[in-house]
Amino acid sequence: MSNLTIKRRSIRRAVKAYRTWLLDSQRFQRKSSNTQAKWLALFNDIEKAMTSHSPALMWEAVVDHLHCMRCELDSSPSLFQNLYELVDTYRSEHDVMGTGPRDLLIEALQSPLNQSVSPNIVISQLYEALSSNELHCDTDIDNGEDYFYKHSLDVSKTSIALHPEVVEYFGFKCKYLRVDGIPLFFTGRQNREIAAYFKHNWEAVGY
Repeated sequence: MSNLTIKRRSIRRAVKAYRTWLLDSQRFQRKSSNTQAKWLALFNDIEKAMTSHSPALMWEAVVDHLHCMRCELDSSPSLFQNLYELVDTYRSEHDVMGTGPRDLLIEALQSPLNQSVSPNIVISQLYEALSSNELHCDTDIDNGEDYFYKHSLDVSKTSIALHPEVVEYFGFKCKYLRVDGIPLFFTGRQNREIAAYFKHNWEAVGY
């Protein structure tokens, strides 16, 4: 990552320049309040993405904004084109090719902010953020497990298994993410190593 050509401060400057232009433009002022709100969502979304160090969500924010404007990139405002190209290069340099749930999961596990966080917590928190569905410390009807994520007072009885809703959402094959019969969480891999494994061996995570 030492050879990155695009820095986040460059993107922040581009965001500021585009926002200033947009608010003063007739193109924006002629829109309904509902459309204006959709256009302005870009700035909140991209700020949250930058705060969470997420190139994928930054990319998703500018793509969504382009769709809201209902135009092709080459006919969009020049300041937005500049911002779009900066974010596009930034996400490419961070090896982010998509914005689907699996892409965002790999990115979350790679993030420096999450290296000291248990991987099942990273995965569960991302599920909540993407699905807008809050998990609770349920007891699994099948085997009586009390999940480690949002665990009960008696931590010794909790399970490192992922909640079934999380398993289904990300398309995992099982809640323990076993590799060669061993739960991935017990293999001693750091989160960034788990991310690398997911990236190249997603289908190998067995029952």
